[in-house]
Amino acid sequence: MNFDMGRAWSEAIAKLGANFSLLAILGGVFFFVPSLLMFIALPDVMGTLMSPNMDPTQMEAVMADLGPSFFGFYLLVIVTSFIGYVAMVALLGDNSRLSVGEAIGRGVKALLPLLAILVIVIVAYFVIALVLGLVMGLLLAAVGSASTGLAAALTFVIVIAIIGALLWVMTRLSMITPVIALENTMNPFTVLGRSWALTGPAQGRLFLFYLVLFIAYFVVALVAFMIMGLITSAIGAPSVLGFLNGIVGALVAMLFSAIFVAIYSQLAGATAANVGDTFE
Repeated sequence: MNFDMGRAWSEAIAKLGANFSLLAILGGVFFFVPSLLMFIALPDVMGTLMSPNMDPTQMEAVMADLGPSFFGFYLLVIVTSFIGYVAMVALLGDNSRLSVGEAIGRGVKALLPLLAILVIVIVAYFVIALVLGLVMGLLLAAVGSASTGLAAALTFVIVIAIIGALLWVMTRLSMITPVIALENTMNPFTVLGRSWALTGPAQGRLFLFYLVLFIAYFVVALVAFMIMGLITSAIGAPSVLGFLNGIVGALVAMLFSAIFVAIYSQLAGATAANVGDTFE
């Protein structure tokens, strides 16, 4: 599989531009509104968490005081984002030209499989983290007894390796949403296996593509976060931050949905079911 990064990007931008008005409806309903509601309902908590001047001690205090209301709203954001992503991917990639309502219906249908996949991934992560944590802890203790400098260097290498491994796993599982939305596959284990198989032949170039996107997103998000924080501090209304954060979140979801569809169309091939050949 000769994955073409340039082609994926250009096709994603073309899809985004051709379907922007329809995607904006989904982005508004499933990303903008939940974010805004969370900031309106929990202005003090969200304003503190999003403050650019917050120190680590303050962060720990806020996290310790988070109540069920915060986690209830956070669960709402997760659920709506799951539905929104599947709906956007279905709208962009299904050649039957779904309506917005039909795309939302497909997103609702995909909710349970996605939640099951989330649980599977979290359980696997904690099991692997526990085993590796014990092994690495023993290794660092042994090295540290001989040289603290060598232990510090080894810790740095391990952290970089862990970040790289997480990005690689995310790369291999990045086709979960297209597989559900475009292949109508609802078995969580089948979806995971299908995504793993699709990304396997092009995993190196895909990893590089996602790494570039991740770096660009991190830089842009950092600048946007600082600007939004300064605006909110000047105005003194956390709801304004929720408004801005919701807009950014919706735009990012729209872009990445288009990217996932563009990548899937290459990985699955021209014969893949429900993949559109033209942009609406």
